[in-house]
Amino acid sequence: MAIVFVLVGQCGTQIGSEVCKRLPYNERTHHADGCVRCVGVDTEPKVLLQTLQNDKKKLFRRSSFAWEESGRGNNWAFGYNGAMRSSSSAGADAAEAELPGSVPRNDRAVHSKRFTTKWGVERDDIRKRAMDAIAEEVRRAGFVEALVFFHSLAGGTGSGLGSRLVEQSAEAFSEGEVMYRISVVVAPHQFGDTAVSGLNSLLTLNHLYKYSSLVLYFNNQTASDFIASRTRRAVQLTDINNYIVRCVLLVLQYGQTPFVVSLLVATLAPHGSHKVATVKLHGSSDGETWSNTVCGAIGPERKGLVGTVVVASCSANDDSRRASEALSTMCTTRGAHAVKTALLQGSWDFWDPPAPSRVSKQPMNNLRHVAVATTCPKHMVATLVPLLNQVALKVMVGAYLHWYERCGVHAAHFSRALDDVKAVALDNMAYLKSAARAEAKPRTVTRRPPPVNQRPEWTD
Repeated sequence: MAIVFVLVGQCGTQIGSEVCKRLPYNERTHHADGCVRCVGVDTEPKVLLQTLQNDKKKLFRRSSFAWEESGRGNNWAFGYNGAMRSSSSAGADAAEAELPGSVPRNDRAVHSKRFTTKWGVERDDIRKRAMDAIAEEVRRAGFVEALVFFHSLAGGTGSGLGSRLVEQSAEAFSEGEVMYRISVVVAPHQFGDTAVSGLNSLLTLNHLYKYSSLVLYFNNQTASDFIASRTRRAVQLTDINNYIVRCVLLVLQYGQTPFVVSLLVATLAPHGSHKVATVKLHGSSDGETWSNTVCGAIGPERKGLVGTVVVASCSANDDSRRASEALSTMCTTRGAHAVKTALLQGSWDFWDPPAPSRVSKQPMNNLRHVAVATTCPKHMVATLVPLLNQVALKVMVGAYLHWYERCGVHAAHFSRALDDVKAVALDNMAYLKSAARAEAKPRTVTRRPPPVNQRPEWTD
């Protein structure tokens, strides 16, 4: 069984390439020649070319990278549908040769057909070349346990093109070829990076709920707050990327255990409305017991959790390049009652063989970080409700919708996405109510017996 990584957009390439570099060699994630089972897709060549130039160990195949030179302008519809051929461009094919830059330059033409025509005309379809590269990796592997997509939640290429590739991979490959599709998405800061971040995020989440098996959700604001609480300098983008890379390496445990992705999906995504798992790091101090560490990592929201995965990093060197050196133990549980029982009794289901440092009451002096992945309906409700209100207001007044209409996404598409995501939010609310009723203790009413000398009064 193999695991294939698909890097989409600038954000996905920066994070996914760093994950690939830190992976130890394993036949599940690497080819026989040492190259990583990886596909890179972007509508701008800068980041992909930098990745290839800085690839000293020859981990990436140049033939598995596809790019354009147009960009997607933070437009989900542009990334999803590409450039739409307009009716006014009847003679665009003839005018295409007259535009500057239409002749391919150097070896870029092998991997990229430049976007040199008028608006609404595209020379080559990057989606087709990306799916061909993914199909080639699946053919080489024979059977793929998971396609792991790295992309952003609110960008143009990452959100739009990433959603399209996840959808097409679900339709193109059967369960006998690809078992799961996991999306590692990065959400913008609290107030959004652009004015259309909310619109892009809604459309992306709607597609991921339909076509992904599991979504590992990262938030730039959470990462910034964690880093700022432990450093006295300004938080940079590289710090946030390293934070996400460390979480991904810990939680997914590439190549460490057979069927590790299957167990992860079964724990964190048991239902279609509960498939977005929030991932974060938790710092720990020396001498802290494993039970206290797990309690602090999960936090006060453990009453309404659907599934929980906790991974402890006990590496002496946090900057280690080998994922196996950074992995110590992983424990899982599913359901709010199971989480509460495990916290009280200190009994967790470990995925790998036990070790002396994993005794719940023994201090873990070499503990550095704990990665926690939780499917938390409370967190999703707090994330989806403001997003739904924001997008509904923009759709009602028609703000920025003309940008999407040019690429084939109209107000009706947003209305359907609003209804679908609203149904997911209502399912999460219903789960929270049922969990609260299960946690509530039954009320016992004690009735006092009447006095012995008192007789019931009879009325005629």
